[in-house]
Amino acid sequence: MSLHERDHSVELIGDCGFEDAEPLLRRLTASPATLVDVTGCERVHAAVIQVLLASGAEIRGPFAGRFLRSMIGPLLPRR
Repeated sequence: MSLHERDHSVELIGDCGFEDAEPLLRRLTASPATLVDVTGCERVHAAVIQVLLASGAEIRGPFAGRFLRSMIGPLLPRR
């Protein structure tokens, strides 16, 4: 699993697969003010991207992966 939970944040590291989407959704639903750190994320399944887009969570990044950084990063909300 590439999802590492902390007190007030979640860190996505390496390759985040579809199995990371549900725990991420649970965390963001339970604690909407959770910060999501994507600086260590190289690849991510579309289900995880959908959770990030739908949740409106604060994102810390840029993504580590070039495609994610250029194509997905600009779509995510930043505060």
